[in-house]
Amino acid sequence: KSAVVQFEQLLGKDAYGINLAKAKENLKKSVFDTDSDTDYALSERMTEQVNNAIDKINNLSKLEKDGNKLYEKYAKKLYKTIADNAEYEKENTEVKIFDESDVPCTAVTVKLDSKAISKAVQSFWKDAKSDSELKKYISDNIITLNIGFEDVGDLYDKIDDEVEDLVDDLEDSDLTVTVRYYLNKSSGAIMKAELIIRDDNGNKTTYAVELGKEFKTFEGLKVTVKRDGSDAMYVWLKVTENSKDEFKCVLDSKNAGSMPEFSLKYTKSDGSVKITFDDGRTEYTVKLTYKKSGSTHTVTLDSVSADGEKVELPGKFSVIVNTKAKAPSAPSKYTDILTMKEEDFEDFIEDVQKNAEDIEKEFGSGAEEPEFDF
Repeated sequence: KSAVVQFEQLLGKDAYGINLAKAKENLKKSVFDTDSDTDYALSERMTEQVNNAIDKINNLSKLEKDGNKLYEKYAKKLYKTIADNAEYEKENTEVKIFDESDVPCTAVTVKLDSKAISKAVQSFWKDAKSDSELKKYISDNIITLNIGFEDVGDLYDKIDDEVEDLVDDLEDSDLTVTVRYYLNKSSGAIMKAELIIRDDNGNKTTYAVELGKEFKTFEGLKVTVKRDGSDAMYVWLKVTENSKDEFKCVLDSKNAGSMPEFSLKYTKSDGSVKITFDDGRTEYTVKLTYKKSGSTHTVTLDSVSADGEKVELPGKFSVIVNTKAKAPSAPSKYTDILTMKEEDFEDFIEDVQKNAEDIEKEFGSGAEEPEFDF
């Protein structure tokens, strides 16, 4: 298993990398060794962190598998803990989306008061704390990152204190948290979700997200915050047209402070895209061209202007994305930087610095349309 980089303009014709299977062994004999008499020697703490990182990379597939397993386990546990302590309500009603006509829907409400939240927190932490599988995962993969705890016990003691303080605060409060979401009666799509928090003094704050009536067509996105005693604040990415010919959207807001003005127009027939952005000081206009051919998507930057004045660009830029392209294979022959002699490594660094300067000069001299493939 190796990590290899090949970038001719920066590194030259040779590829450079690290043999991960022998990385810890080679690190001890490299210019980075703590006891080496070089300018590149790592501190003992840094060496420990590098070795831990090497272990994690070499065990990445297992680490990911174990992490996903724990994530699924605790997502279900969190859902069950909330379900065991919350009040539920389900009703048929109507909801207004994007200030348009009311849409028939099913509203689902989940409510937790301070005592229910306290019970849920204690129950969840009790189960997590007694989970040997979770404890081993944290010990092997998180404590080793030197995050400020000696061991899992030290971390758990800290969480114990935090949970105890939180429970004490909840026991003395009259907090209520309500989550409500609205499902389209015909399609089942989540059209709107709300988080409603009522504090000890009875003051209510409502956070709402509107997603549109259907999943299939993007209709916009609106985020609203409403506090008792004040006008609602919202930020709204509003779709003004989405036809077979054009897509248009603008950024709309109310009581949201100094928000920039934004608009986008995409003409589907020729792929032209025009984006305007005004931050209150300067109005920028960006023109792009989007082309699709099979699984290949190409976006080309055509022009940029500020307050009507064209900004001179060092050539055109294109980003090409092929959704079916396979990642290139790593070169089988490469120079391992952990086995390089000090003088060779110094030459390598000098060459990289020189090549970087050459790239910067070329970039600034009007290079012809560089393309970036992904």
